Amino acid sequence: TFKVREETGEFLLTLSNQGEVLEKKPRFDIPSGFPKDLKLISSVTAGTRTAHLGERNAKYYFVTEGETRGPYNDACLYSDGVNIHTTGVVLNDKKAYVVHDGKKGKEYDTIFTPLSVSPKGNHMAYLVREGDRYAMVLDGEEGESFQDISRPGVFNPDGRYLTYQAREGEKQ
Repeated sequence: TFKVREETGEFLLTLSNQGEVLEKKPRFDIPSGFPKDLKLISSVTAGTRTAHLGERNAKYYFVTEGETRGPYNDACLYSDGVNIHTTGVVLNDKKAYVVHDGKKGKEYDTIFTPLSVSPKGNHMAYLVREGDRYAMVLDGEEGESFQDISRPGVFNPDGRYLTYQAREGEKQ
């Protein structure tokens, strides 16, 4: 079995020894209503709702209930088991910001990716820079700023704690 990429998506082909196609089937099902110009990256279901993350030209898009939102420079689609969450990062020439569940967040000089999601999907964190100061943003709330922060922050296995290394002067 060989995996090949076609313009319409990814397929698994079963070939004979002579190279004839014996079977061609989608590697995954493309959801009905999913835009044909996007490559499906992932899907998440919570209850009866399903959301999809697609990509086109190194930009990311969320597709939920037939609505497409984007483009984003980076994106994260996840569920806490009850709700589906979408977080996209927009980087432009002057500022960067996060759009979480459709709501635009504070603008920063830089937002570093990847975004960190807790194991249960109930917390989201990312590192930001404003001027010469760095801070972690947890669930939309900016934490204390420091001279430097190692990136990215990491959640412990149960998601109750976010750990990162920060430096202020000689203190770490």
